[in-house]
Amino acid sequence: MLRFLHLSDVHFRKKSGNSYDVDTDLRNELEIDCKAFSEKHGAPDAILVTGDVAFSGSRDEYQIAAEWLRKLCELVSCSETAVWCVPGNHDVNQAITKASDMLSEAQEKIRRIATESPSGLNDHLNSLMSDPMQRNYLFAPIEEYNKFAAVFKCDVTPTSPVWHSLFTLADGTKIRLNGLTSTFVSNHFDQERQFVVVGEHQAPMRDHEVVEIVLCHHPHDWIRGDDFKAKLDARARLQLFGHKHMQAIKKLENTVHVVAGAVHPERSEQSWEPRFNWIELETANDGARELMIRVFPRKWNSTDAKFDADFNLCNGSDNKQITFPLQPLAQPAGGYEAQQAVLPVESMAKDVSPTNNENDEENARILTYRYLNLSHVRRLQVAIELGLLQDQDEGLADFKLYERVFERAIERDLLCQLWDKVDQLTKDSDGSVNPFVKTE
Repeated sequence: MLRFLHLSDVHFRKKSGNSYDVDTDLRNELEIDCKAFSEKHGAPDAILVTGDVAFSGSRDEYQIAAEWLRKLCELVSCSETAVWCVPGNHDVNQAITKASDMLSEAQEKIRRIATESPSGLNDHLNSLMSDPMQRNYLFAPIEEYNKFAAVFKCDVTPTSPVWHSLFTLADGTKIRLNGLTSTFVSNHFDQERQFVVVGEHQAPMRDHEVVEIVLCHHPHDWIRGDDFKAKLDARARLQLFGHKHMQAIKKLENTVHVVAGAVHPERSEQSWEPRFNWIELETANDGARELMIRVFPRKWNSTDAKFDADFNLCNGSDNKQITFPLQPLAQPAGGYEAQQAVLPVESMAKDVSPTNNENDEENARILTYRYLNLSHVRRLQVAIELGLLQDQDEGLADFKLYERVFERAIERDLLCQLWDKVDQLTKDSDGSVNPFVKTE
């Protein structure tokens, strides 16, 4: 079985956690509820956040979010590295979009082409992303988000707007997460449906041996392009969305849409109702293979001031179960893995050199997380000591600089030394064996 804790629209602000933040109590209740659920059902294999981690895309907000996620991971016995997220419109720094006419014009042209000539959208996006100046403009508003997401190896780039991570169930069934970017044209005007552009190039390719799960902040009724929806509905068994602050679980012929409620909806909203979900996936083989998806929606109980199961949404049960047929496995495999096996195309630890450890990709993810949680001075210290900085790096943003540091460590076969350096500087080091040590 694979188990996820699904959060969305957390909207951390600079003032979150101060003495006057009434949502501190709400988060405390969420923590209590999540801890109780995990003790009853089991720890999550990952925490999935479908956008709007922050409220205005500022650095301070992401620092608060990162600290809270660390606390939540500890409470539910989930690895701190097992967090995956996608950007939402609130993760866009609107100060940048308001200040740049060039950016606004580029975004408007993308929307216009998506409406007037949808067949040319992907070619236009390809052209934009091939132009260093244009692509830098389009991704500048989510730079702080990317710094936050890079720690979890799910930052997005012009050449890699989608990240992928693969899990394997006990019977060998492969489950792949696909994190999509729906913020290309997001700015201070995006209050209308059909405003968002994603592009068909972000849809997962068909693979009958893999169960696809899609994470995208904006649900389909906010995205321009019927072809994109049709492709996702045909290929992704489970689609997770946020943005609307309203819970919905909708089963279609080949897929199920889960539109999450918000952890922190605006208290001025008429239907203010904080929400989140637990999701379980497992297979059954009673004559024919089936995929069972169970969604456990949790909602705020205003009377008792705590989170409860949403029995109304689930017809008297605490969960809604959806079943899909699966093709027979080509080569059944044993042994529960539930680990990351596929990395983002341009992630910090891509193309890890083979070692004696079958969990190289997960170890690279752990190393990335630990390295990026060092102070800036110590990160530089490690990079200098290993000779991983070059003159051409001058002027690079921090998270881009450290991407290059990792790439060079991989190219020069220095992951083992990098692990040791980070381990020496990590306060909470558990003294675990260096997984990149090669054996004869």
